[in-house]
Amino acid sequence: MLPFLLWSCTSHPLQEPDPDPVAETAQYREVNPIRNVDILFIVDDSGSMRQEQGNLSRNFPIFMDELAGIQGADLQIAVASTDLGAGTGTPDNQCALAPGDGGVFCRAGGMDLCSSCMIDTSNGRFLRTVNPNFPGDIRSAFTCIASMGTTGCGYEHSLGALRSALTAPENQGFVREDAYLAFVIITDEDDCTAPPDTDFFSMDSPGQSLSLRCSLQAHVCNGQRNTGMEEVDFPFSQCGTAPADGVLVPLSDLVGSVLEVKKDPSLVIAAGIFGWPSNEANARYEISPRGGGNLDLDPVCSSSNGSAIPAFRVRDFVQSFPNNSTYSICQDDFREAMRRIGEKIRATVGPPCIAHPLVDIDPDTSGLQPDCNVVETRPRDGGGSDQVLIPRCPGVDGEPCWELRADGQCTESGHLVEIDRRGGQPVEGTRQAIRCLTCAGDDCD
Repeated sequence: MLPFLLWSCTSHPLQEPDPDPVAETAQYREVNPIRNVDILFIVDDSGSMRQEQGNLSRNFPIFMDELAGIQGADLQIAVASTDLGAGTGTPDNQCALAPGDGGVFCRAGGMDLCSSCMIDTSNGRFLRTVNPNFPGDIRSAFTCIASMGTTGCGYEHSLGALRSALTAPENQGFVREDAYLAFVIITDEDDCTAPPDTDFFSMDSPGQSLSLRCSLQAHVCNGQRNTGMEEVDFPFSQCGTAPADGVLVPLSDLVGSVLEVKKDPSLVIAAGIFGWPSNEANARYEISPRGGGNLDLDPVCSSSNGSAIPAFRVRDFVQSFPNNSTYSICQDDFREAMRRIGEKIRATVGPPCIAHPLVDIDPDTSGLQPDCNVVETRPRDGGGSDQVLIPRCPGVDGEPCWELRADGQCTESGHLVEIDRRGGQPVEGTRQAIRCLTCAGDDCD
């Protein structure tokens, strides 16, 4: 079995509810962990999202159960919609109110959900686990503010809403300097973030559905944008995110806006639940006549919760951050996705537990023989950093090494990685990446 590449930053595949039995688990953390996490959910509130919102609310307790294992955690949790309106002159009544909800927490369709859910907003429009500002338990409070309805604009500005949410004056106090920023984007369409003064959404598009224009700008197949004037049928693998030469805001600008708020990308935990096929190899990218004979992009996946079109921009945005995870929205139950996202936050902030059962790569040798890499990024005086591979103990005399230790707090694997620093101390600000070969299925021996 080949060892994993040191510090590889390859794209993580979208994950299905039942993962492959053997997988690489990557965990990023501070050596002296920050216990504060600001968690932001960006939830699509367009007309097709009622079932998905219910799915999120039902499985939020699973997410919170994972975070409950972080001793001393100080969490702030907020929800914002994808509605930023649609520029000037749009004929869509649901998009005519500019700038939509503006990324303001607890706001959907002009309604103040914080008020209706009895959230005390005197110190912020978000839920707090320390000095709670909500009645009852946090699960009920989140269910209330995450029930955003389906009257939002159908031109989903999911990435623009994230940018607005991080900078809106109404959301002051949410982003803390001494905290991780975790965000989860949930949508059944791709991002269509355009400048607020654009007339793109007011242009006539005869023979096309209103939302097709977004896909024509957001996607390319074989390196070319589709015209929207004819039917299209490509293998899914031949299509992807369009370059930054159209009317939509470039992804690099949107990623940069997050890094202006959180300058260290290792302090960002990114996740997305969006349209993606269960089998990429056999999937098709198709534009065909739909209701009324207008051309529209066909769904790429479906479940009992509805269908979704591919979200190439959302996927590429999420995967721009090293600590990321992505899931298909076409799942009957978000239980596994929410568990894994919570687990990733816990693995980043909590004790260095291995997130899944470890694979024994040498069963003939006594004891558990794991396949793990531990890499530390250590700040240098005057700027910059060094990446150092930590060997497994015993290692070299006088140099740090890692060892596997059984720990009952690590409920998934029963083990954590412990660094023996041979009496030394880590450099302040040191970041750590732990990558192990793990068993992600229930029947992996």
